[in-house]
Amino acid sequence: MRALWQAGRFLLTQTTWEQTQQLLGGAPLPPDGSSDPAWDIAKVRAKYADAGQRQQFLVQAMPAGQPMRSVLADDAAKDATPEISDLSDEELRVVCSLRWLRRLETKDNGIEDCPGTVPSTTLGAAAGDEAQLGAIREAVRERLLRGAKAKRFRDHLDCIADNLPDDRPTKRFQLFVYAHTHRAEPRYEPYTNPGWAPVVVNDGAWQRTVTPSEFCAIARSRGIKDIPQALNVLRPGDLPGCYPFVTARTDSSGHVQFESHFWVQETGAKGRVGNVCPSLTVPKECK
Repeated sequence: MRALWQAGRFLLTQTTWEQTQQLLGGAPLPPDGSSDPAWDIAKVRAKYADAGQRQQFLVQAMPAGQPMRSVLADDAAKDATPEISDLSDEELRVVCSLRWLRRLETKDNGIEDCPGTVPSTTLGAAAGDEAQLGAIREAVRERLLRGAKAKRFRDHLDCIADNLPDDRPTKRFQLFVYAHTHRAEPRYEPYTNPGWAPVVVNDGAWQRTVTPSEFCAIARSRGIKDIPQALNVLRPGDLPGCYPFVTARTDSSGHVQFESHFWVQETGAKGRVGNVCPSLTVPKECK
């Protein structure tokens, strides 16, 4: 059961912004930092230390209909939630911010804000101004949803640097590349200081991956309309043969330059390097 809560914790505080934006589901967002809430972390810890309150703290930060929410809610009913002390201050701020954004979706969703200063806010842009809304969402990511993930990366990178051999020319590396099964993230900068600030790149999964709409399209192309049935029938080889990787080199000035690529290779065909994965035609009913 604890593993389930670790998954929920990761989903809320460590995922990429693209994934978090999907969780937000177009909630009203503040246009600038003047509308940001200021959470009282000491009071948050005191309030959610109680088992009854703690059960809903992470659950309510997830949107209704999100599969993980239902699973965690079942565990919460069995009092299998972790202690609030298991969460860092940064993680608490992120979860409180997500709960606040979740509440802004609708005034009647039963979510109570964490203790702190919570100003009133509006959408901050015309409903049809998608460019402005995109900028607002990006600003929110930087201000409210970055902290826990950035701190975890900083701690990890600091640890790596401290434990590198002393005979290296420098321990201050410029680029950290890792592979993770979540969506690839071409550039992430967890440091804001002007000194050492390595860039982090998640090159995704070295395996065939597909979005839900693309999976639907593949199923439809094989005459399968029922998605659960498609999960039983389709095999990894039915997915697009596209594998992400990163190349890096040092330029004449000593700076590391890197690029994201894909190894594209369909079953039985000769492989090639590409800058994008081959696109699939997604029918209207799959969008």
